[in-house]
Formats: sequence, C-alpha cells, structure tokens
Amino acid sequence: MTRLAQPTLLQSNQSRCLESIAELLNNTPGAQILDLGSMCNANLQFFTQFKCKYYAGNMLDGVSPTKNFDAESLQYFLDNLPHDHQYELVLGWDLFNYLSDTDLSLLLDFLNKRCHHNALIHFFLRNQANMPKIPCQFAINSSTSFQITQRSSESISCPRPSLSKIKQHLTDFNSVRSSLLNNGLQENIWAKQKR
Repeated sequence: MTRLAQPTLLQSNQSRCLESIAELLNNTPGAQILDLGSMCNANLQFFTQFKCKYYAGNMLDGVSPTKNFDAESLQYFLDNLPHDHQYELVLGWDLFNYLSDTDLSLLLDFLNKRCHHNALIHFFLRNQANMPKIPCQFAINSSTSFQITQRSSESISCPRPSLSKIKQHLTDFNSVRSSLLNNGLQENIWAKQKR
C-alpha cells in the first residue's frame, strides 16, 4: 500500500463547472440540491446565497480507512432519501470513484430517474492508478473556484470508472463541461436533456 502525505489542504482550483451551477441556481428558485458528500460549512454558506433547498446526503458517512462502503450501505442510503424529491443539482464530488461497478450502476440509475429536466450532475473522475483511501473534502470558495482537502494518509487502487460507463446509466444526461485538473482529477458537469 502506498503512503500519502498526512491529511492536507491541496491547492485551490478554478472551475467553469461551478459557473454553470451558479447560473442554474440563479434561474431556478426553489431548486433542490442533493450533495452526496459530507456536510461542509463552506458549501452550505455558498448555497445560502441562492433560493434553494440543500440536502447533505453523507453517502459515505462512517467510511474510514478501516471500514468499507458496500452495496447494503448504498441501498440504505437511497432508501432513506426523501421519496418525493426531484433534484435540480446533484454533487457527486469524487465519490463515484469509490463505488464498485454494481453500486455505481445502482446509484446512477437512481439519479437518472430522480432528477428534473435540465438538472445538473457535478462529479470528478480520477485518471491516476491510486487514490486516497477515503474521499477528499471539496469546499466551494466562490462560483469560480474550490479547494480540496485530502483526508487520508493511505492510498488504494482506483477503479477509474469511464465516462462511457456512466453514460450507460445516465441515459438522459449529456456532458456540458469537462476539464482536467493538474492533480489528476477530471471535473465534469452533465445536464439532463428532454427525451
């Protein structure tokens, strides 16, 4: 197992994808946001400037270097989301990289059904062989930048899910923007289109 540096704040990153998110929220009063990541004060503060409903899902809550996420955990998470919510924005951060093929398929099928027309899904894919053993913390600074905090000092092999695999399940979505960051993360934002 490769050792990584102690949990540390990585560099700030510019993001055109966040501009798309801000534009959507400015034009969609009452938008419902599903943040699959853990609660982050910076993100909560960012979204309070919009007339939206923000739900921090904490999908991988309880996962640590000694506790793995599994299919039962994912199903429990999905079953406990509000059943009447349709989302305008889903924040996936780097979490797709931590799911098995089966679990990722289950999550993406769920999101494909539970998002409104014109909804956005924002996520990062890794293009390196290894990744931190637990997901990073992403904190939005503004509508043009965010910063990443690495929270694990250990690394594991990265399954590197492909965009084609994601498209197989997000059948109603198309890529809007994509950019490769200098830390090996590919930032993506996809929009739900009319059938």
